[in-house]
Amino acid sequence: ADLEFMPWTGVRNAAEAVAVVKAAGQANGGVLADALHWDRTGGRVEDLALIPPETIHYFQLCDAPAEYDPSDAGLIEIARGGRLLPGQGGIDLQAFIKALPETVPVSIEIANAGFNSSLSPRTRAVQALAAGKAVIAQL
Repeated sequence: ADLEFMPWTGVRNAAEAVAVVKAAGQANGGVLADALHWDRTGGRVEDLALIPPETIHYFQLCDAPAEYDPSDAGLIEIARGGRLLPGQGGIDLQAFIKALPETVPVSIEIANAGFNSSLSPRTRAVQALAAGKAVIAQL
């Protein structure tokens, strides 16, 4: 069970997510690091270092515009319908990926209304995989 921190929720950042998971004391508890939410909470590598590596079961890769509305409504709008393929936005994905354990699986999350409605699931998956691999290959 992985807890994802999101800046508009009761668990607003990595430190708060780690505290909740530790307090729960469950062996299967984890913290989910999502590139968008990490960026929107300040994008500090030090925050990712707070997450015990054994609690990172996978992480979510995406991109988003560098400029954004920091209100809760603005954050939610991008998170639920305005994400971009890795490498198409302004998130420092290289720093994000480098700060996480090399051995954990990578998930690509592209909640984007236009992208999702205009392409077939297969085409979206092919494009997301290619974009994710291209970003990781730059490391």
